[in-house]
Amino acid sequence: MCQLTSRRVYTCLLAVAACLLAACDRGKPTPVAPAAIVSSADTAAKPPLQVAAFDENGLHVATVTGDHLSNKTLAKDEPDSVGWLDEHTLVTSESTGAGVEVTQYVDDEPPRTIVLEDALFQTSGSSLTNVVFVGSEIWIARCSDREQEPCKAEAFVRASPGAHERVTELPPGARRSADNYMVDRAWPTVAAPRDAAAKLATFVETSDGERLRITGVECTRGTQTSRYPSVALIEGDLWGSTNVRWVHTSPPIYEVVSIETTGGVGSMRVHWLRACDQAPFDAFAAFSDNLWAGLRYQSGTAEGTWEVWRGDQLLGSLPGGSAIRANR
Repeated sequence: MCQLTSRRVYTCLLAVAACLLAACDRGKPTPVAPAAIVSSADTAAKPPLQVAAFDENGLHVATVTGDHLSNKTLAKDEPDSVGWLDEHTLVTSESTGAGVEVTQYVDDEPPRTIVLEDALFQTSGSSLTNVVFVGSEIWIARCSDREQEPCKAEAFVRASPGAHERVTELPPGARRSADNYMVDRAWPTVAAPRDAAAKLATFVETSDGERLRITGVECTRGTQTSRYPSVALIEGDLWGSTNVRWVHTSPPIYEVVSIETTGGVGSMRVHWLRACDQAPFDAFAAFSDNLWAGLRYQSGTAEGTWEVWRGDQLLGSLPGGSAIRANR
């Protein structure tokens, strides 16, 4: 008990104040740090990466989840054109006897197909079609000068949404999916890797007892070396590589352009190789998340197999031809 003498009054008042403050603190809730504000955009999971490829055996789609790849065949007929409207919606076009079938595949929903009558295009019998996107609209392009490649004139019909309007020009920003009328996209050149080198070189190989003078590519990576092309790859009389450039960083992949001459007639050959592999790819594509794919054709056919990789890890394979498209 505090006795308020003149000598102790100050000390006693301080003690009373301390007791009161302690009692007040005991009655207060423990402070809680404010929760972080999380928007719906932060919590929404990205859809898995999907790649679509097609050949005469149909339309095939591979889904990459983590380091797992699964694939399925969506259609058994080969479409004319394939493209992604968005990360969820794959669109195909196919010329048939009834007109142009336009099909949308949205996630795991059943496919939706509409048919655009041939008369809508007002073209002279061409069967070449191509999916084109204008914002969220789906348009179909059709070559109006029969089977000419590259196509010099086109008619466009809106498939969805809205009326099936026909125009001869699309507004700026129109996005083609996979263009049947042109060579597939050219991949940009990247900086040369620090641990690998690829350069044009002339060397001699022996085939069936004959010495072949070849202009190709010599590759070095660490202690590994290789030469391109191998004798097994050459079917003509002469082979001359004309250009080599890097198109991918991890792993380092280079593109080489060559001319193979048979009976005095030259044909262009374009291949892609991981440094410093011997077996080339017949086509190459790069996607997000360090995913990439390389195609190898079956000998003498237009059918092949796409190998899908993340960096140096092979995830799986997908049947298809030279065109491949990813949803992101």
